[in-house]
Amino acid sequence: MMKLSIATPDRRVAAGVHIQSVTVPGEKGEMTILPGHAALISTLGIGVFSFVQESGKREVAALSRGFVQVNNDEIIVLADRLELAHEIDVERAKRAQAKAEEALRARERFQEDMEAWTKKMQEKLQRALIRQEAAQFLLPPH
Repeated sequence: MMKLSIATPDRRVAAGVHIQSVTVPGEKGEMTILPGHAALISTLGIGVFSFVQESGKREVAALSRGFVQVNNDEIIVLADRLELAHEIDVERAKRAQAKAEEALRARERFQEDMEAWTKKMQEKLQRALIRQEAAQFLLPPH
C-alpha cells in the first residue's frame, strides 16, 4: 500500500491517504504509479488525475500543472490547481471553453488581418519605389 498527500496553494486536498495506485498527467504523458515505484520527481501538466483508495474507490480530479514526488511508496502531489470531480461546475467549464475558443478565433482573425495589412503595405512600398525609379527617366541627363 502507498500513502498519498495532495496540496495546492489554497488547500490540503489529502494527507496520508492509503491508496493502491495513482495516475498523474506528466508533462510528457500520463504516468501510473504502483507500489514499489522507483524514486521520482517530475513536473505535471494539465490533465486528469486519479487515484484508487485502499478500499477500491476511485477518485478523479482535474489537475493543472505542478509536481509529483515518489519515494518509498509515499507520493506527494503539489498542484497549481486541482478540482475533485464532484467540485467541478460543468456549466462554468463550458462557458470557459466557449470564451477561450472565441479568443483563439479572434486571434486567428487578427493574424489574418495583420497578414493582409502587411501585404498591402509591402505592395504600397513597392509601388512607391517603382514610381521613383520610373520617374528617373524623365530627369535630364547629367
